[in-house]
Amino acid sequence: MGKAYLWNDRAIFLPLLLTALAAFVFSGCIAWRTVQADALRTAIEQRHALMLLATELRHSSDALTRWSRAYVVTGEPGYQVLYTELVEVRNGLRGRPSGLAPTYWNLREFAGAPRDESQPARTLARLLAEAGANPEELEFLEAARVASEQLAALERAIMAERQQAPSEHIPSLVKQLFDANYIGEKSRVMTPIEELTAHVLMRTQSKKDALSQTILEADILIGIALVLMFAGLGLTWFGFRRITGDSFATLVERIRALAPGTNGHAGPAGEAVSLASLLQGISRELDLRSSSIRKLIEDLRTERLHLQQLIAQAPVALALFDRDM
Repeated sequence: MGKAYLWNDRAIFLPLLLTALAAFVFSGCIAWRTVQADALRTAIEQRHALMLLATELRHSSDALTRWSRAYVVTGEPGYQVLYTELVEVRNGLRGRPSGLAPTYWNLREFAGAPRDESQPARTLARLLAEAGANPEELEFLEAARVASEQLAALERAIMAERQQAPSEHIPSLVKQLFDANYIGEKSRVMTPIEELTAHVLMRTQSKKDALSQTILEADILIGIALVLMFAGLGLTWFGFRRITGDSFATLVERIRALAPGTNGHAGPAGEAVSLASLLQGISRELDLRSSSIRKLIEDLRTERLHLQQLIAQAPVALALFDRDM
């Protein structure tokens, strides 16, 4: 009988242990996946912020070129004002506009929007560093900044000459903003900007792919843990059934026998009554099973106490045996 109880105990304990371990793995995988999902969300936000700044850098360089050319051609002071404002904002000497910078400067140029300096003054280098740019990307920015300063010096010199130049000299000044020397200086600005953009895209995409792969692995482990949990619960049920000795068909018949009114009703109302009666029968059967299991546990405890008493009396019995010998 002891072996039977031992087998029944293992038939329930081991599946329950499997279920508990699977639940532990499931919980751990859920927590792990949450952390990785947060990291992925942060990586996507970082990529978005870096790309906005890289776009702003490219757009500002193009805007300075466009305004310097427009001023030299038309002599309109508004272009020189916009040029000076953008250089000062980019160098951290003026407050930054709220919202997207390229949109703001387009509105300033084409719609005469009012000046907006509601955000703190910060350089693009500082903004990139705060957004998560690595040292190599900051080196690209520094190279673009140095080249941009050299190009801006050329543009400012031509614009200053335009202020006092006679009308017949204006075409030669305009030509200086379109010749090979200017295009070469402009390419020295745009090349590191393009390298910065490409590096940001490659680095952030690689990080995004790695985090996505980790999340996929976590999802697979979660699925395996769920399968093991259900398997453990099923084996536990079979263990309880082994203790009671009833087959599933017998259990269903006993439940139906305990459910009054399961026959003799027709239609939806009768089916509802039958279902309610069946659920009541299941509840009573579960109570009976619980009582049976509780009684079995009490019997096991009694046997354990009896075994402990025998073990405690063993030294006395051995002493008496030695004395008689």
